[in-house]
Amino acid sequence: MENNSLINEKNIVETIIQLMEKAEQFLDKTGIEKKTLVLSNLQSLMGIDVYNRYKYFISSIIEFVIELSKGNKKVNINNIKKKFCCF
Repeated sequence: MENNSLINEKNIVETIIQLMEKAEQFLDKTGIEKKTLVLSNLQSLMGIDVYNRYKYFISSIIEFVIELSKGNKKVNINNIKKKFCCF
């Protein structure tokens, strides 16, 4: 990523989640409007070129976090560790 970017590989997921939490405070917006708000904020923070490079990943992370928060997905870290023994 660009050196002047506020977001890097180490904090991109954390930044996405923080922006999602802020968007949740807008009770008068739909889910699509909240996602659009998060995406536009990320684009501003990252710049268009970097944002476009990670666009699919960003959208996937947002959808995954939404599913987790609704309880539609479960993540059992212990099972993941057993399958990939090298953690």
